[in-house]
Amino acid sequence: MTEIPDKRHQPSPLVYLAPCGIALGHAGRCIPIAKKLVAEGFDVVFSTYGDAVGFVEREGFRTLQVPTIRMGEREDGSFDFNLTTLQGPQQIQNLKDQVRAEYTQMKVLRPSLVVSDSRLSPIIAAKTLGIPCLLLLHQLKVLIPHRTRLGIGRRLLKIVAERVMLEGLGAVWSRSDLIFVPDFPPPLTIAKSNMHKRFLRNRKIRFVGPVIPILPSELPSKSEIRRKLKIDPSRRLIYASIGGTVDEKLEITRLLERTLEKLSDEYAFIISRGLPDVNMPERREDNFLVVNWIPNRFEVLKAADLIIGRGGHNTVAEAIYYGVPQIHIPSPFHSEHESNARSAVELGVAKVLQQDLLSGEAVREAVTEALSQDFRRRVERIQAKASSFNAVQSVVEAAETFVQSQLK
Repeated sequence: MTEIPDKRHQPSPLVYLAPCGIALGHAGRCIPIAKKLVAEGFDVVFSTYGDAVGFVEREGFRTLQVPTIRMGEREDGSFDFNLTTLQGPQQIQNLKDQVRAEYTQMKVLRPSLVVSDSRLSPIIAAKTLGIPCLLLLHQLKVLIPHRTRLGIGRRLLKIVAERVMLEGLGAVWSRSDLIFVPDFPPPLTIAKSNMHKRFLRNRKIRFVGPVIPILPSELPSKSEIRRKLKIDPSRRLIYASIGGTVDEKLEITRLLERTLEKLSDEYAFIISRGLPDVNMPERREDNFLVVNWIPNRFEVLKAADLIIGRGGHNTVAEAIYYGVPQIHIPSPFHSEHESNARSAVELGVAKVLQQDLLSGEAVREAVTEALSQDFRRRVERIQAKASSFNAVQSVVEAAETFVQSQLK
């Protein structure tokens, strides 16, 4: 790696990390980058909002809070296009407030480098102040989800809106100095429906593989972890890792708990609600565990024979790295999750179930297929191809290069 100047002679360079605050996925993949930066001699500060604020603070990083931007949701946590449209003027104002807050914070802190994860305002503020900016982004094209079959008029409106967002967002994304796509290059790309050929030709774009905080080789063996977790050695372990907003998580974990307990005489289950800040009663029975949060989730992932997720980009990628077969129940009308889940199916590493058709029998059938030997062999082939990528190393090396150029 590029040599960082001796801290005894000058202050450590400051990197300003600005992940999207909706759910925990974006902040979650910035945390290992931040830890590596600190290990390499950098100072780090986060700027985010929403669910991510408390999550980042618990990891021990200084966190600045900016105004929230989020999509409209129904009671079940699914995307609501009409509500999002009605909130449009307020969200535009929130974006302006975000830019103002980021600009003020950067002007005071004078970071050597800004790293944005899927956010516009840090890029605008950084380029206005002449600060180098890197972008983490796996969704180069935004797809608007819809609940029912669209007529010609609404379908045309959807196409136009997606095109406008593509051009508008793309113009800001392209102002970044480098764009890191935390995904595999084609044909292994997970978020392939959210890619656009024109932007893929941009010379600033680098496919670096998904961000994996802890690699399988850094953990004890599967058998050791299973003994530590007190998993019945005669049973296959199924791990349900739930992502999304709070409402999404509450809805799907209630549904999963009712559905999976019907299979508890055959398998061992660990269900994580993914709610570190919620104090809800947990369920701890033989071979059936429902908890609010799992701090050592990578140990559980390595111990698991199968993972159930929502089609989140991080979940799909982590399961591939760990060689664990997947079943996904995408968030209703969440186009990105549905796309990721389809990609995992096409790669041969996952099965997909629809939330509104979920039943004990449907889950049993999907589990049986996903745990078969043929399925396992396909998963292992994809795992072998994925293991050559190290996104954290790639991003940190680029950060060092940009900071070093600033110091010359």
